[in-house]
Amino acid sequence: MDSLLELIRSLFRLLGRLTEFLLDRFMELNFFDRLLIICVIPSFAAVMLPVGKFYIFENWYTLNNPLAIYLIGISIVIFASFIIRPLYRMLIRVLCAGAYLLNLLYIHFSDGFARTEYELSAGFYLNIAVPILIAAFSALSYYAYGREN
Repeated sequence: MDSLLELIRSLFRLLGRLTEFLLDRFMELNFFDRLLIICVIPSFAAVMLPVGKFYIFENWYTLNNPLAIYLIGISIVIFASFIIRPLYRMLIRVLCAGAYLLNLLYIHFSDGFARTEYELSAGFYLNIAVPILIAAFSALSYYAYGREN
């Protein structure tokens, strides 16, 4: 029983050290990069929320975004791009977010979500806002702090 308690204590100590390390790394980032990391949270919410809904047979049905998983990929790119030079970092992030946004708008305007009439929901607007914020914070990070690195 004592060895089990010691194992649990050591796991919590490890988790505490990991949390402290990640918090220290987060605090070392510039302001816009911090906002960019915080944008990862709504990107996960945008994946889960429906983009539209329609009423048929006395029930509401929701539509999911087929591109939403790419928003998770963009979040991974955000974290992975911290190891490259600031200009390329900004370009990669802006291009990924722009490509996602253009594809989302293309699907919407070409009636790719559904062939029936549907109402847009909050998830659609969140799927538009997150890539715009990612591109804006990436560009602001580069123009405000990028030349220093």
